[in-house]
Amino acid sequence: MNLSRKMIPLSTALICLFTTLMLLTDVPATGQSLPPDVGLITQLSGDVVYWNEGYQMKPAKAKAFMKIRQGDHIKLTGGAMVRLIYFRSGLQETWQGPAAFMVGEERSQTRGKKETRVRPEVIVLPAGATKGVRHVPALLQRAGIIGSSGMLVVRGDAESSTKDSTVSAEGQAEIEAAKEVCESLQNPSLGDDITLELNLLGVLAKYGQFEEMEKVVKKALEKQPDNEVLTKLQEWVRNQH
Repeated sequence: MNLSRKMIPLSTALICLFTTLMLLTDVPATGQSLPPDVGLITQLSGDVVYWNEGYQMKPAKAKAFMKIRQGDHIKLTGGAMVRLIYFRSGLQETWQGPAAFMVGEERSQTRGKKETRVRPEVIVLPAGATKGVRHVPALLQRAGIIGSSGMLVVRGDAESSTKDSTVSAEGQAEIEAAKEVCESLQNPSLGDDITLELNLLGVLAKYGQFEEMEKVVKKALEKQPDNEVLTKLQEWVRNQH
């Protein structure tokens, strides 16, 4: 038997493998580094898609608790809503569809025809209200919510945290600061916005403070009782202590 006719050339096999990996991962084919993560979608409803001309030309469905990258294009259909926060500037933007915008380093830039462009509702949060938000995707990944059936959320980087009742003085100071921000900025006008709770959750998760986390998740669920992610997170947190 002539095996050469039955075997795929090594070079062809490697090309196929590389192409498959590129489709399954979020890495640009050119080998250039990905744009930096600059913020997080904290709330979303309706039909919302995103793409990036640098590495992802095909629009994909956006998800709540997904990190956003500089250069991302986001488009909302009529009736859709996106709320996001920028890590560096503390800028929180709430967009109502139909709308289109591009993610910048510290704020978004509206897109589309000039006569139909819309602008977001903007709130500037203090630095202490954004640090913990960075850890939320990792928390959800650790809880098995990111990546589970029907709850796939991309761009969540795993990070370690431990269950430890003993927290350093520096860590305790960070926790107290996050609590103070959460309590001092609470206002009925925020409605169902849970950004402050997410920030505190991220800080508490960093130090494995699960009993405190359960209380915060409960408060967040009071604002968003139908939030499936929060419901799953509440169940997971209860099992950690």
